[in-house]
Amino acid sequence: MLKTLSKKEENRILRSIALACTDSMEQLNKYAYNWLHIKSGFIAHYNLQGFQGSYYPAQLRTAILDNERWNTSCNYRESEADYPYYKQKADMYKRLCDILRGNRRVPAESTARVRIPSIKKYCKGFDLYSEQLIEQHGTVYKRICLRYFLLWRLSYTVC
Repeated sequence: MLKTLSKKEENRILRSIALACTDSMEQLNKYAYNWLHIKSGFIAHYNLQGFQGSYYPAQLRTAILDNERWNTSCNYRESEADYPYYKQKADMYKRLCDILRGNRRVPAESTARVRIPSIKKYCKGFDLYSEQLIEQHGTVYKRICLRYFLLWRLSYTVC
């Protein structure tokens, strides 16, 4: 029996393909490449880099939408052993086509909560703390850091 993907894996693959079709082919990761060429009938081009070099975003989008008819039909009955696998493949391809047409949003990268280090460790100043966070985690942390620093500073000046 063939193995189905988890929701997290589905979203990772769909997000990567959608970004590759709208932004740049560099957004296409290994999992999405394998899904496209193994499960959806795209020519493998030997490896991921060959695939990225053969397509540009608009061309990949057109190819995906042109093959919708062949990849969204599930020719299996529910009583057959591999039905869940092929049904999931067809549903994922339908979701991908809806995303590319603009009828659905691109899946979120992650729904996990972000843990923020304690501000009290970095009492020497906001600039040092924010620069460390930006280097380690990106710009989203700057807003979070500023909020916590201001709350800490406010409570420090009131007391």
